[in-house]
Amino acid sequence: MKRFVLVLANIAFHEALWESSKSQALKRQLTPLLPYLVYIERVVYLVKKDVAESVVDSHQTLLNLISGHKPNYAGGYSMGMNLWCLERLNGFEARNGG
Repeated sequence: MKRFVLVLANIAFHEALWESSKSQALKRQLTPLLPYLVYIERVVYLVKKDVAESVVDSHQTLLNLISGHKPNYAGGYSMGMNLWCLERLNGFEARNGG
């Protein structure tokens, strides 16, 4: 149950970022992906049990980059985090016949 709460909190964090960007294009692109994000994050969190601390740390780093007016660094950092999640998902599916 704790992990699912973490999943929901993580998605709420990213939705708040999307909303604060005021970008309708970003919102249109990302909103339909939310169900997939829930699935991906639940799988990633099941694979890496100590992920909560790293998620909090990564969010703090992302907020620091945004508040430091470094959007290019924030974008690159965010992409790196997405790749990290996809690598974990691919590894999980490979091990579990997905």
